[in-house]
Amino acid sequence: MTAKKIIIVAILISFFPLVEIAAARQRDQYYAVYIQGERAGYARRTRQVADELVTTTEKVVMEIARAGISVKTQTTETSVETVDGQAVSFGAVEQMSMMETTIRGKIANGVADVVTESFGQKQQQQIDWPEGAVMAEGLRLAVLETKLEPGSKAELKLFSPQLLTAVDTTVEVVGKEKVAMPGGLMELTKVRSTLDIPTAGSITTTSYLSDDVFSMRDEMKMVGMKIELVASSKEYALADADAPEIFLDAAVASPVAIDIENAESVTYTLAARDHADISQMAMPTDDNQTMTRDDNGNIILRVHPVDWPETAEFVSADEFQTYLQPSRYVQSDDPKIIELAEEAVSDATDAVEALRNIKTFAAEYITNPTWTVGYASASEVAQNRSGDCTEYAVLTTALCRAAGIPAQVVMGVVYVDEPGFMEQSFAGHAWVRAYVGDRWVGLDPAFVSELYGDYGPGHIAMSFGGDDPQSFLELWSIMGNFDIKEVQVK
Repeated sequence: MTAKKIIIVAILISFFPLVEIAAARQRDQYYAVYIQGERAGYARRTRQVADELVTTTEKVVMEIARAGISVKTQTTETSVETVDGQAVSFGAVEQMSMMETTIRGKIANGVADVVTESFGQKQQQQIDWPEGAVMAEGLRLAVLETKLEPGSKAELKLFSPQLLTAVDTTVEVVGKEKVAMPGGLMELTKVRSTLDIPTAGSITTTSYLSDDVFSMRDEMKMVGMKIELVASSKEYALADADAPEIFLDAAVASPVAIDIENAESVTYTLAARDHADISQMAMPTDDNQTMTRDDNGNIILRVHPVDWPETAEFVSADEFQTYLQPSRYVQSDDPKIIELAEEAVSDATDAVEALRNIKTFAAEYITNPTWTVGYASASEVAQNRSGDCTEYAVLTTALCRAAGIPAQVVMGVVYVDEPGFMEQSFAGHAWVRAYVGDRWVGLDPAFVSELYGDYGPGHIAMSFGGDDPQSFLELWSIMGNFDIKEVQVK
């Protein structure tokens, strides 16, 4: 999941306020990017005004390591707005390894026409433009209205081209502070921005603005790690980075070793970490997982995988139609996906047999398991046969839906105990749940392919149905807020 983490970090960096308010019609600033105090890459922010349109671009180039293996990514977001902050168009380009994904959107009459291209595949869609949503220039104007007076606030919906969604955001002016910068101490204005993410609570970023109201330093915490952008010279920003290790650092430790293979169920006690608030954190509940709280407010999570039925008819009830429909990343109506689903199901005579066939087929279909794919859709995986757990998950979900089996992507963490790599820890992961007979059952083709078994009590679900990058944003905002305090194995 290293590739996913670095993409999410880049997405989060794009949310840092770009609030240049000086009269200049053009601004170009470089930043050094740090993760846990180590140089990870650079960012470049530009703003140009021409023909009554404001074009804002942010490019982020980072390199991180997974157990010493470097992964490099480059993301670029562009927004075009009128001088009064009305959105006109947007774009995003994500590059990782040999993969490039491009998103272009034009806004008119409350609708955004979006074209996404990746692996030679083009997807067109229309999305409703969120009412009142703004991008970089709209954010700049909202901050301008505060006049940087301590205690003043701006509330807005900030649109992300990469996520294709708007996030409720509150910007609050804190006041003047002396801040350490490469050239020495500077007196800057502290501004705090809070992003409210559905199901995942809030993510807070802190920016320090110069007298001409340009961001000189940005800070945030994600998965318990500190991420910083520090304004610097072009030469320093472009200097070689350190490729910090974030995959191992983001793992959640288990207090004891767990014999997952022989466990029928596992009950986990999750406690808040470092004064974090988990009182509003809700873990999903289904046939395989239940959540309660103890008297101290800790989360008590019991994972008890349900047995698959021996046989079952295909489901067609209206209540399951949501889990049978195609989506942006689960294109179950793609002719290639339909063809693969027919091949996978083969001569299965009922839904359970078909699901078992699909699991085996998906586990074998990806012939190039790799952590260098950013976030591919099911259609892209069907073409390139490459990826990691999320690619297994979106492909399997699409195959299930194409075959008439309700299914969802599940985001969460999974127990890993590999000596010399990751021991007694939980790492971010994605798998699938499908409805057969009268129950939701879990399946993990990525684990099947790696000979780790399958879905089991070592899988802790944190969200159901997330099949896009925003779900990872939600997952990584939850991770880092809790520790696993106790484990009870049955």
